[in-house]
Amino acid sequence: MSTPFFPCRLRVENLAGVAGAGWPVTSGVPFPQGILHREGPLALSRAGEALPLQWQPLTFWPDGSVKWALLDFQTALAPDEQAAYELTIGPASPPPAQRVRAAKRDGVVTIDTGPLRLTLREQPFRLFSEVAVRDEQGRWRTVVAASPTCDGLSVADGRRVYRSCERPVRLRIERHGPLHATVVAEGEHVSRSGQRCFSFVVRLHAYAGCDFVKVEHRFLNDNPTGNFTAIRSLGLSLELAEPARQARIGGDAAPHESDGEPLALFQEDHERYQVGEAQGRRAPGWIAAESAAGCVTAAVVDFWQQWPKRLGFTDGGRMHLELLPTLRPGQYAGREPTERYYYLFDGPNYRIKTGVAKSHEVWFRFTPKPADPAAFNAVVQTPPVAVPRPEWSAASGAWGDLVVAGTPGAEEYDRLAAAAFTALREGIETEGLYGLLNWGDWFGERVYNWGNNEYDTAHALFLQLARTGDARYFHVARRFARHTADVDILHAFNDDYLNNGEIQEGYGLPVNVGAVYLHALGHVAGYFPLATAKKRWPGSYYYGDIHNLGHLWNEGMLENYYLTGDPWTREAALQVADNLAAISRVPGFTWWFGKDPHCGRVAGWPLTALCAAYNATGKREYLRAARHIVEHALADQDPNCGGWIYSLYPGHCYCRQGHVGMATFITAVLLNGMCLYHQITGDERVAQSIVRAVDYVIADSWVEKSAEFRYTSCPATEPRTDPLVLRSIAYAKRLSGSPRHAEVLQRAWERLMAVLRTEDRWGASYAVSFTWNHREMPRVLRDLLAK
Repeated sequence: MSTPFFPCRLRVENLAGVAGAGWPVTSGVPFPQGILHREGPLALSRAGEALPLQWQPLTFWPDGSVKWALLDFQTALAPDEQAAYELTIGPASPPPAQRVRAAKRDGVVTIDTGPLRLTLREQPFRLFSEVAVRDEQGRWRTVVAASPTCDGLSVADGRRVYRSCERPVRLRIERHGPLHATVVAEGEHVSRSGQRCFSFVVRLHAYAGCDFVKVEHRFLNDNPTGNFTAIRSLGLSLELAEPARQARIGGDAAPHESDGEPLALFQEDHERYQVGEAQGRRAPGWIAAESAAGCVTAAVVDFWQQWPKRLGFTDGGRMHLELLPTLRPGQYAGREPTERYYYLFDGPNYRIKTGVAKSHEVWFRFTPKPADPAAFNAVVQTPPVAVPRPEWSAASGAWGDLVVAGTPGAEEYDRLAAAAFTALREGIETEGLYGLLNWGDWFGERVYNWGNNEYDTAHALFLQLARTGDARYFHVARRFARHTADVDILHAFNDDYLNNGEIQEGYGLPVNVGAVYLHALGHVAGYFPLATAKKRWPGSYYYGDIHNLGHLWNEGMLENYYLTGDPWTREAALQVADNLAAISRVPGFTWWFGKDPHCGRVAGWPLTALCAAYNATGKREYLRAARHIVEHALADQDPNCGGWIYSLYPGHCYCRQGHVGMATFITAVLLNGMCLYHQITGDERVAQSIVRAVDYVIADSWVEKSAEFRYTSCPATEPRTDPLVLRSIAYAKRLSGSPRHAEVLQRAWERLMAVLRTEDRWGASYAVSFTWNHREMPRVLRDLLAK
C-alpha cells in the first residue's frame, strides 16, 4: 500500500564482529497518527523479498491508531554488514518456514522452536525442567533434565537456602509466536521450612528455528521485614542429562578448559578474574559444557561490567551461574573507594536494600554438537536491532519535536553531539563505572554520590538514536534505562524501611511504590551509620531521600519500552507516574508553590514525567495530575513580572539583603514541563504563561555581554550556559514569534556551541555532561532553525 509516508526504511547493522544467520531482531518502530491500525497488515522485505514478520502494537495515538509497533523478524548478516529493510502496509507477510509454538496444560508449559524443545513447570520450578535438541536424524535428545538436588534459582544467606522449586510459580505465556514466544514465571525463593527471601521474575524468549533462548531474570527485595537483607549468594543452576566430558569458560585470550573436572571462574572486579591459580582481566561471560547427549552454552550479558560474578561447573554435570557469587572471607576487606564500589559488601554478605531490584540477561544455547560459544557470546552482547531512518522517526511525531542529523544548520551540533557520545563511552571506562548495582549509572555527584542518572541519561541518548539512526546509542542507552528501573526506584517497602530513621520529615507525603531516590551514597544510601557517613563523606547524600520530587525521570525508561518491548521499564516508569498521581491527591499539597524557591523543579520534573506517562498510555489520571501541577503554577506566577518570586536562600544568594526570584535552571525545568503539557492540551493559558515567564527570565537573568544566563536571580551569581533554559525560550519563540526571543535564542545557542567546542565535560562525569547538554538540544533545534 502506498501512502505519503511509506515505505518505512529500516537499517539493521551487525556490530558484533561475527556472522549471524537467522538471528532474531526485536525492535520498536514509531508510526504517524492515523496510518496504522491495530489489525492492519504489515509487510517486511529485504532486497524485494517478502519476509515473515510478527508485530504487536505498544502504544496508540488519541485516534486509536498505532503509535509504536514492536517488530519481530530474523536476519542474516556478515560481520560489520548493514542490511536495508522496507516496511509497508499490506499484503500480509508470508508465514515462517518454522514457527515457534508455546502451550500450557496442567501447570506445564512446552515450547517448540523446531530444533529445540523446552519444558517448564509451575511446581517444582527449576528454570528448565527439560530441554531436548533435535539431532541430524530428527530424533529428540534430552540435554538438560531436572534433578531433585538442583535448586534452579536460589538465594543463600548463610543460614538457609531459598529455592524457586519450593513453592509453585505463576507461569503464563505472554507471546505465542509465530516467530517469537515469551513465557513469564513469577515466584518467590522459599526455604524448606517455609521462609521466603526475595521474589523473582523470569521472562524466557524463544525464537522460531533457533537453538537458543534468552532468559531475563530479575530479583526484588520485597521481604516483609528488614531495611536491608544480607545474603551470601544468588544464582541459577541447571543439570545436564548426561555427565559432562568437557567444560570451557571464556577467558581473556583463550578459553579455560576442563575434561569433566570441576571448573570455575570468579570475576572479582572489572580488572581481575581468577580460574584456579590462573588469572586474567575481563572474562567475556560464557560457559559451555559438552556431554554425550549434546552441548549447553550460557552467556551472561555484561558479565564483567556487573561484577562480581562466577561461572562454574561441578562434578556430574551441573552448571552454575552465580549472579551474586559466594565471597571468600575478607574478599573486599580494606578495599577502596568504599563509596564507589564496596558499600554493597559487609564481610561475606551482600546488603540489598528493601525495594531494590536487579535484572540480568542470560542466553542459553542447546545443540547436538559443539558450537562456537565465543561467536554466540559476541552476538549476545550486541544483538542486531532495526533502526528507522531518522527522517521517518522525525516525521512520525512519536518523538515530539526532533531535527534529524544532517539538517542544514545543525552540522556543528551534530559534530559536537557525536564527540560528546564518544567521550561518554570512553568515560565509562576511564571513570570505572562498573559493578553490580552501578552499571548504567554515573558517579561523582558532590564528589561521593552515585548520580542516579540525573536529567535522564537514557532519554538524552535515545533522542540521539532517533535523530541519527546510529544503533550504538541504543546499546548504551538501554543499560542506563535498565539501571534506573532496577535500582533508583522504590519497588517495595515494609515497616522496618519506614522506620529506619532516614526518611526525611517535613514533606507531608506518603511513601509509595514508585518513589525515586535522589542521588546518594550507593544509589539508595543507608549503608553506613549517619555519623560515620557525615564525617567521612562530607556533603554527600548519606540518607535515602525518596520524597525529593525534584530529581525524578521516566522518559528514558518509556523510550526503552517503545524500542524493545521490555515490560519492566514500562512498569517502572508508570510506577513513578502512579506515585505522582497519588501525591496530587494529597489534601493541601501544592508542589511547594507558595513555600519554597525549589518549587520549579519539584513541580517541573513530575509534570514532565506525568506528560510522558500520559503520552504512553492515554490514561486521564495522569493528565489530571499534570493539570493539578499546572493550575498551581499558573496561580503562583506573578501577574506583573511573569516570574515565580521567592526569597533566595544561601546557595542561590549570599547577599546581606537577600534577593528574590528563582534559580534560572529551576524556572526552566518548570517551563519545559509546561511546554510538554501545552503540546498535549493546547491550553492557551499555559501558552501565555510560558511566553510571559520567558520574558521574565530574559529580563531577570540574561547577561547581554556574555550571552549567558546568571545561575539565579541574584545579580552576584555567575553567568553560565544553560541548555535547559533554551528549550522554553525556543518554544516561546514558536508561540509568540517575538524577535527578542529569537535573538536571545540564537546568541545563547552560539555561546553554548562555543563552550562545547572547548569543554566536553561538565561536573562529575562525561555521562552527566552529555545528559545536561543534550536532553533538550534536539528539541531546541526545531525552533532555532525555523524561519
